[in-house]
Amino acid sequence: ANFSTLPLSLLKFYVDEAVINAPADILRTIPSPNNIHSFSVPATGLSGTLPWSDLATILPNAEALALWGNPYSGTIDLTSLPTGLRWLFMGGTSLTGIADF
Repeated sequence: ANFSTLPLSLLKFYVDEAVINAPADILRTIPSPNNIHSFSVPATGLSGTLPWSDLATILPNAEALALWGNPYSGTIDLTSLPTGLRWLFMGGTSLTGIADF
């Protein structure tokens, strides 16, 4: 799976409980720069190291991220999240690593 064919004009991306079952770093395949303001991949089977350090680059215009219900690992650093982010939802997430809020 990869997201490289998403249109750059896309404003919202929402996949709810679909079976993606892929490493979370496939988010790096999202074309950039893009206009995505709302990105939601709840309970999709994404797992592994989420590219936290790249989220500001991958989703530079994101105001809402919903990543709940997926097992992630790695270090969460708020400085690496998109600067315009207003809503981050991670309920039901199994996080292994360091969450530095």
